Amino acid sequence: MKNWTELENSSFFDANARERALGMVDKGTFTEFLNPLDRYCSPHLPVLGTAVEFDDGTVCGVGLLGKHPVFVVSMEGKFIGGAIGEVNGGKMVATIRLALKAAADIKAKYPEEYAARRPLVAVSFETGGVRLHEANAGLLAHAEVMDAFQDCRGIVPVVAVVGSKVGCFGGMGFVAAATDVIVMNEEGRIGLTGPEVIEQEMGKDEFDASNKALVYRTTGAKHKYIIQDCNYLVEDKIGEFHKTLAEVAEIPMAEIEKMRRIGSLKLVQEQQELVKLVGDMQPKDSMDLWKYFGNEDPAALPEMTTAEFLKVVNAEYAVKERRNMNMEELDNTMIGRGRDAIDMIIDKDSFQENIIDGYSFDPDYGPGSVVGTAKLNGKPTTIIANDAMAFNDRFPVVFGGVIGLEEGYKMATAVYRTMEADKDKPLPEKRAIVLIVDTPGNGPGKMEEIAGMNKSTGGYQLALAEARKAGHPIVAMVIGRAISGAFLCHGLQADHILALSKDFGTMIHVMPLTSIARITKMDIERLEELSTSNPVFAAGVDFFYKLGGVQEIVNQVEDMREVIIRHIDEVAKLKAEGKGELLGPWGRGILGNERGGRTHRMEAIAKVNAEFAAVADKYINA
Repeated sequence: MKNWTELENSSFFDANARERALGMVDKGTFTEFLNPLDRYCSPHLPVLGTAVEFDDGTVCGVGLLGKHPVFVVSMEGKFIGGAIGEVNGGKMVATIRLALKAAADIKAKYPEEYAARRPLVAVSFETGGVRLHEANAGLLAHAEVMDAFQDCRGIVPVVAVVGSKVGCFGGMGFVAAATDVIVMNEEGRIGLTGPEVIEQEMGKDEFDASNKALVYRTTGAKHKYIIQDCNYLVEDKIGEFHKTLAEVAEIPMAEIEKMRRIGSLKLVQEQQELVKLVGDMQPKDSMDLWKYFGNEDPAALPEMTTAEFLKVVNAEYAVKERRNMNMEELDNTMIGRGRDAIDMIIDKDSFQENIIDGYSFDPDYGPGSVVGTAKLNGKPTTIIANDAMAFNDRFPVVFGGVIGLEEGYKMATAVYRTMEADKDKPLPEKRAIVLIVDTPGNGPGKMEEIAGMNKSTGGYQLALAEARKAGHPIVAMVIGRAISGAFLCHGLQADHILALSKDFGTMIHVMPLTSIARITKMDIERLEELSTSNPVFAAGVDFFYKLGGVQEIVNQVEDMREVIIRHIDEVAKLKAEGKGELLGPWGRGILGNERGGRTHRMEAIAKVNAEFAAVADKYINA
């Protein structure tokens, strides 16, 4: 092990997860939760013949910055690309929730000194997102982490630290976007769809993943700094991240809030301006955007040192026909029929598309999304759906139900407009939000990554989490496909999730088995065998139900309306009784444990809680 001086002067990019965790807090103050000696690792990997790590690829613990307890999550990219599953997801959620508990304890004990002792959450992202070996559990864990971040909002600053070899992609790209502050070194990368996946799905002409300079210009720290997705750009030393975190720990919460990218109607509107700019410009390279921002020699920026770049860069924020899919109509399916589903669910002829409480949406903006107000059982209800029959001319990857940049922000705006309309109403009068889900994924394209696709869909997730916590009953109805990151934003933040049965071709999963086999290098025959029995891994509604991811399976299309109304009433009742923890991502974790699908998550959380309880005094009374 390096001595302290060596550690602080060493490369963050080259460091492992434990070195990063130790070095981001003050010398000798770090206590790890569920360390390797506990030997608590994923029970699902051996089933696939995959090696395990005794920390499950994620280091979690608590340290100090002065008197500030810092709850640290540090991912290890060398282990399955830093991907998130049941156990390490449980460790993450438990660690974040402990920061909230510590905040309450400190405020009660040291009310006059709270600002000097306020906890901080620091997450070192090095991950490709969901661990495909236990895909469903990983997907649910992502939603829980996003939910926990929303709980921290305005109480405990959450800082994303991005500067390791793998970068931060997939569903964790959403999660990173939802943090308060982002700190990166020049080697850091954030995105939604990795370069290799874009090339695989859209072709080499769209994105040449072998062109590393292009990769960094599109998803790298300098680009993120220019478009203000990175708050601090630092030299590649662990000590520089340590110093920056110490600075952030002292910033008042009101100022922290101003550093966010998404999380309010105002911020969503600002991001929409960037999307509009990208849609109008049709940039072939991020440098086209850099020049527009006032950088006269954008080609020189990538070669500059971090110090040189920060001196000269202009990072001022730039606010300056539908095609029918030839989708085969299958008997007994609702795939591609989101608009039909709306008509089946709402009171007859009550849907006002693109209207929410007097606010009118541009009908040409985000054509792949459908938003508006309807009556449901006589009550005003916000409807948000994706349109699998629409095509977005400005962003050609949006078709067949794909959720793109415009679509994500339009959906988020619908949520914020709903909250604004009901902000002064008592809890029983908060209108419901019904999500109609039929999406195969998020938009994978170069323009999407230039503008920051992760912010669009992350912003929608945050909006739903905020609305749920504000008292709006949110029910998601899966009528067709609920795949990967698109389901994370359009579904997994709901209070209750319902789904048509598998008889209707309904599919809930991360990605097709063939893609999983290609990425993980696992035998397709073995994957197909496991997909028939293993709920953590297998695709389908029934397996997701066992994991607690689906509240109820609907066996008849004509029953959707009645079941949705019943669940809205159940959700409203639980909220009125103060039982919100039985709802949303956390509630699905409880349900998954009860149904026997996710028992290890609860065990991991309980162990982390117990280990912190044993050392809590050291950090609360620092």
